[in-house]
Order: sequence, then C-alpha cells, then structure tokens
Amino acid sequence: MKKETIKNLQDIREKIDTLCNEAKEIVDQNFPEQSGYCDSYRIFEMTDSSNRYDTTVATFICDLTQMYDEEYLE
Repeated sequence: MKKETIKNLQDIREKIDTLCNEAKEIVDQNFPEQSGYCDSYRIFEMTDSSNRYDTTVATFICDLTQMYDEEYLE
C-alpha cells in the first residue's frame, strides 16, 4: 500500500513538472521579455529547489522512500 502511494506521489510530481515546463514554454514563446525574470526566480520549479535546505515535494518523496525502503513497503 505505501509503495503504491509513494508511486502515486511520484506520478503527481512528474505531472506538475510537465505542466511547469509547458507553462515555461508558453511564457518563453509569448512573453519573451519576461523569460529572464521567470528564470531568475525559478518560478516554474515548483517541486524542487536549488537550495538543499528547502523542503520540497521532491525531497519529501525522497524522504518517504528512504523511511519506507523496499524492505518495509507493502
């Protein structure tokens, strides 16, 4: 059960990342003057962070995976 739940969270993260990439492409194509601003503030990086101390969806999923390693996952 937990293994399946973690997989679902990973799938959701991938969907969010895909949508963010699509949004970035739309901005790049239609508002190129804003692309630098968006890149500078990493506004399309919603599940991850370049700051290793940030808690993100990615780090949360990683933590869950480590807490419930394969030995304990149902």
